[in-house]
Amino acid sequence: MFSPLFRKDGYSKIFELPLRDKQIAMNELKGGKRKDMLKMDTNSSEETFLPSPKPNQGSKYVLSTEVRNILRAIFKNESNVVDVLFHSKPLSKQQISADMFFLQALVVPPTRFRLPSKLGDVVHENSQNELLTKVLTTALVIRDLSYQHSTMQKGITTVEEKNIIFNRLMNAFVTLQNDVNGYIDSTKNPNVRNPTPGIKQALEKKEGLFRKHMMGKRVNYAARSVISPDPMLETDQVEKLSSMVLINGQVQSKFKTRMVN
Repeated sequence: MFSPLFRKDGYSKIFELPLRDKQIAMNELKGGKRKDMLKMDTNSSEETFLPSPKPNQGSKYVLSTEVRNILRAIFKNESNVVDVLFHSKPLSKQQISADMFFLQALVVPPTRFRLPSKLGDVVHENSQNELLTKVLTTALVIRDLSYQHSTMQKGITTVEEKNIIFNRLMNAFVTLQNDVNGYIDSTKNPNVRNPTPGIKQALEKKEGLFRKHMMGKRVNYAARSVISPDPMLETDQVEKLSSMVLINGQVQSKFKTRMVN
């Protein structure tokens, strides 16, 4: 069977290129039929509204849900190759899934870590609040448009009204992807000229959390930490190492005090 090619547009869009007439004829001759990957969601029990963009003469915009279903099928059918490519611990028997490339929920830090900044008499809101507000606003727009479209399916409406809601919904999906990209990494949102710093900008370079506060001389926000470049460490083990150093430091200081006394 001939499979279509895909094209990436920036950091938020993936398009499926159409097959040539000869390739379509060969697929029909072999009797193969392509599955609808948009509705094929076997690993999830969620009931979500998923419009199906009909392919025209040009390329077709592929929703993130369809991309996830395609990757799930690849991880299931080609598990031996995928384990070698993406498994961080080859000796582990834990099954990996394509869901590691997708976010089902966005982790929001507590408000005590998103305090407003004060410059003179003017109080400015935390930059993360602005980015999280955009994500929440776009998610609410998608919810409302999905409800309108599902209501139109049951009622009698014109084709133009359905197309308007459908186009607005497609644009909202792209906007949501850009908002989440900007929250994680501000350089991945090309629609904003002077983007608000994201999570990556708060961690990287000399003014970031690690080099300024944890590895610098003025450690007002953290204990003495041991940062290791070992690629076999889990993502939460750096924090555990820092806690162990702090605990050992307290025990060691008490022991020295007893020896002096």
